[in-house]
Amino acid sequence: MATPHVAGIAALLMSAKPKTPARDIIEVIRSTAKQIFPSGTNRPDNRWGFGIVQPVEALKALA
Repeated sequence: MATPHVAGIAALLMSAKPKTPARDIIEVIRSTAKQIFPSGTNRPDNRWGFGIVQPVEALKALA
């Protein structure tokens, strides 16, 4: 179920900032995700990906 949630957040970010390139939207979603990795590393893993998406933080980062 993560894919539809992230796609929806990407669509909301694109509608809020329509001139932002897609690669920047992807990067801001990744960089603002709440990391919950047990090892404390900044890399994605097979269970959690990049972490929990934070849509408000992603929008703030685009501003």
